[in-house]
Amino acid sequence: MDFTESVGPKKVGLSVDAKKIINKALELAKRYNQLYVGTEHLLLGVLSESAEINNILERLGIPKEDIKNQVETLLAGDFSESSFPDLSI
Repeated sequence: MDFTESVGPKKVGLSVDAKKIINKALELAKRYNQLYVGTEHLLLGVLSESAEINNILERLGIPKEDIKNQVETLLAGDFSESSFPDLSI
């Protein structure tokens, strides 16, 4: 493409994986009777649909189930059982 050409707006679609993650996030928001889809829903969607992310977490020694349990505890509104340790940098 020549830089002198005029380029109009393009419609950018989502990948199949991105659609699965968003659909999972919507499903989770409905399950918890929430009227919005937030980052917590998207995170659970990523954990349930992305093998690549799960492989990275495994290599880093971060248990996927620990993340899932913490987020689900928050979504259920039970803050007494939730603990968020400080992250070291």
